[in-house]
Amino acid sequence: MRTMRVRYPVLLAITFLLLCGIAIAHSPSDMRLDYDQGPGTLLVSVTHQVDDSSTHYVREMVIQKNGVTVDTVTYASQPSRETFTYSYPLTLEPGDVARVTARCNIGGSITREYTRPAAQGQPATVIPTTPSAAPSLWVVHAALLLAAILLLLGVAILPTYGRGIAGWYRLHAGLATVGGILAIVAIAMVFGTIPSGTIRDAWNAHVALGLIVLILLLSTLGAGIYRKWAGRHTGQVRTAHLWLGRVLVVLVLANIILGLSAVGLV
Repeated sequence: MRTMRVRYPVLLAITFLLLCGIAIAHSPSDMRLDYDQGPGTLLVSVTHQVDDSSTHYVREMVIQKNGVTVDTVTYASQPSRETFTYSYPLTLEPGDVARVTARCNIGGSITREYTRPAAQGQPATVIPTTPSAAPSLWVVHAALLLAAILLLLGVAILPTYGRGIAGWYRLHAGLATVGGILAIVAIAMVFGTIPSGTIRDAWNAHVALGLIVLILLLSTLGAGIYRKWAGRHTGQVRTAHLWLGRVLVVLVLANIILGLSAVGLV
């Protein structure tokens, strides 16, 4: 019993930390800005070390001039697994400031500024900024959802394989409560700002299925609570509760895959 009580909270914590750790560990580590005055081109060299540049890459480049965004470019991969250079047409007069932000598709970003010299022969000013290790919102969403599915899997398994454990039903109810709360929070997050660079149709489908999952989750939890007052219908309510839970797990897994495809990881 003690092992069962400890196992799933530990899995929850490990899942959340691992997913957030992925984003922190693989943010772009360096970026250099140069300016070719002849054609008026801003050269941006980014260092972002990855194992597979088709699934883990710099997804978005945001170019600003004097504090105003002039271009936002999204990518579905990066040219190399370490350092690569992009060029962007940009006219800079002496004293103008170019600011570029590179964002990883998993999480984290880096920003650099370049100031064109006011006088010919004067060295350009490049202002470095510390790379951001904050995970993307969708990474937190995915971490919460995966933690929830681990707990809900425990909820689904206990009635079949855990009845011999003392207090199994309290554990079952506790895991369902925590897993349900995490799932509701994760699902609620998809109704906020759409992550940049997502595949819109896949994201919309992810949100729609998320609504279905939310309704099904609330129905499953409601059926579990209603069992106490179902009287002679307890058997039917229990059967409905079990099947709702099984369908819920399948739909949550399907929605995770759909969400990953929306951000280009599947």
